[in-house]
Amino acid sequence: MKMQDEAGKLRAELRQRDSGRGKRFEPELRERVIAYAKRRRGERASWTAIATELGATFETVRRWCVRGKKEEKALRLRAVEVVADPVVVTRKLSVVSPNGLRVEGVVLDDVVALIRALG
Repeated sequence: MKMQDEAGKLRAELRQRDSGRGKRFEPELRERVIAYAKRRRGERASWTAIATELGATFETVRRWCVRGKKEEKALRLRAVEVVADPVVVTRKLSVVSPNGLRVEGVVLDDVVALIRALG
């Protein structure tokens, strides 16, 4: 299909739609407009020329094409499995009692045992 014929067909389909800010276009029609615009951009046509050929606004055509590029490059979410960390914390602690007894270099399990014994 010639570019002029394709532009005319797309222009007619776009014209059939209700115009106005915030109006939705069918994804299939939008994809065809994007494909046409990309081919024309490959021929070094300006956004203004492409929009004029399609009877659309410059910003709509440009935004659709740029948004498509961003979506192609967008990061995708990936499923991950969260597992419990098997690393045991072995940080050394210091315990100081109210009457001045100081115990240093003990791990948490030892502190718990000490408090239970004194408690």
